[in-house]
Amino acid sequence: MTSPSSILDRVTIRLIDTADERRRWDHLIATEHYLQSARMVGEQLRYVAAVDDQWLGLVGWSAATMSSASRRHWIGWTLSQERQRLHLIAQNARFLIRGSERIPNLASRILGLCTARLRRDWRRAYAHDIVIIETFVDPSRYQGTCYRAAGWTLMGRTRGARRYHETSLESAQPKLMLMKEIAPRARERLCADHHLEDRGAFLTIHEIAIAGPEGLLSYLRLHLPDPRSRRGRSFQFASIMGILAAGILTGHSGIEGIAAWAKSLDQATLELFFCPRGPDGRWKSPCANSFRYMMKDLDPQALERTLSGWLRQRGLFRGTSGLSIGARRHPAPSAVGRPCPWHIRWTKKEPRRTSRTPVTNAGSAAVASAEPMVTL
Repeated sequence: MTSPSSILDRVTIRLIDTADERRRWDHLIATEHYLQSARMVGEQLRYVAAVDDQWLGLVGWSAATMSSASRRHWIGWTLSQERQRLHLIAQNARFLIRGSERIPNLASRILGLCTARLRRDWRRAYAHDIVIIETFVDPSRYQGTCYRAAGWTLMGRTRGARRYHETSLESAQPKLMLMKEIAPRARERLCADHHLEDRGAFLTIHEIAIAGPEGLLSYLRLHLPDPRSRRGRSFQFASIMGILAAGILTGHSGIEGIAAWAKSLDQATLELFFCPRGPDGRWKSPCANSFRYMMKDLDPQALERTLSGWLRQRGLFRGTSGLSIGARRHPAPSAVGRPCPWHIRWTKKEPRRTSRTPVTNAGSAAVASAEPMVTL
C-alpha cells in the first residue's frame, strides 16, 4: 500500500484543457461534490490533482463574488474600486477530495500546488492578472482547516445570500469567507490609483462586460439612438458602437486602428458583439468604412453621455464632465481629489464654413476635419 507521505510527494496538478476531460470533471463534481453542480460563473479554470493517472482531487476557479463588505474592509476598497478591479480576484468555487480514505495534508498540498501556477494560467487564458483569491466554506460541513493550513486568512462569516424563487424567498446558509494574497503587496496594489499603469491598456477585451443586462451592448441599445435609415444595414448599430467603444477602452486609436483591432478579434468575441456572418459562415468584423459611415451622422455629445454613463455604472468613471478615455497615466491629484484618468478626443467632419475657426463641443475636443475619427 502506498504511504500517505509518498502520495504527497508524487501528487501533481494540471489544468483541464480537453472537452472529454472537462465532461469527466463536471460529472465527478456533479455526483461527488455536496453541491451536486459543476456550474461556475464568469471566467473559470478547472484543475485535476492526480497520482499515476488516478484523479485524487478536483479544483475549480471562477470569477469573484460580486460584492462583499468583508472583502472591501480587508483590502481597503471603496465600492467604486471593487466594481472596477474585481477582475483581479478569483474564487475557489469547487474543491473535491475523492475517495473515502482521508490522507493527512493532501488537501492543503493540492491547494498549494494549484495556487502556485494559478496566476500564470489565468494570464494565459484571459490576458489579465489575478492577485487575490477567495473562497466560501459551509461551516455546517467544514471549518476551512485545509485553507488555513495553506496560508489563507479567515475573514469571518457572511450574512447569508437571499435567494428568490418563483413563489418564495429563502436565506442561504451563512458561510465562512477565506482569502489569500498570491502576489506581492496585492492589497496595496489593488488600492493604489496607479495600479493600471503597468498594463498595456486600462482594460482588456476580457474585462469588458459585453453581453448581459448590464453589459455594454444593452446600455448602448437603451441610451443611444440609431441615426441610420432602415435600408442597407448589415451590422447592428450596437455591434458597431460596441466594438468602437471596446476598441477605445482597450487602448486603440483612430478608425483604422480600431478596425484593424476588430479584425483581430476571435470568432467567439465577434459572436458576443452580434456581428453578422460572412459568405464563409464566419462572424465578420466591421471595416473602417462602417465606422466612418456610422460616425458621420452620430451626435458626439450623445456618444459622450452614453459611454460616460456606462463607465460610471461600471465604477470606471468618476466626477468629471465630458468623456475621457485613453490617458495611460493618471493625472496628478489636486486639492479636490484625483481627476478621472480617461480622455477622449472626438474629431468629426463639419459642414463647410466660411470661417476657419475650429468648432468645439462641450466636454470634448471636436475639431473640423477631413474625416471623422476618434483619437487618443
